[in-house]
Amino acid sequence: MKTTLPLEVIRALPDNYPKEDFVRDLAGNRKILDVMENVLKNKITKIHDTKETDYDSPSWANKQAHQNGKVEAYQDVIKLFLGPNGVIEKDERPKLK
Repeated sequence: MKTTLPLEVIRALPDNYPKEDFVRDLAGNRKILDVMENVLKNKITKIHDTKETDYDSPSWANKQAHQNGKVEAYQDVIKLFLGPNGVIEKDERPKLK
């Protein structure tokens, strides 16, 4: 199992919670990880579903920038725990029976 944690995660762990325990606990919650990944990806998909009327506003560029920022934040969360160089790579998560 991969035990390299992003610095953000290491800094957030309480002193009495070893990183190896955190990785094991996270990997043991595969169903939760999969659900959360789907939730975030669905949010990204909904953001990308733009309508022509979205461009009717004079501030459409600001709205687009805000949407792009939200997408980037969701992608960061996915990468942090699930993606490349994340805590648990998808194919490394333990399989549930």
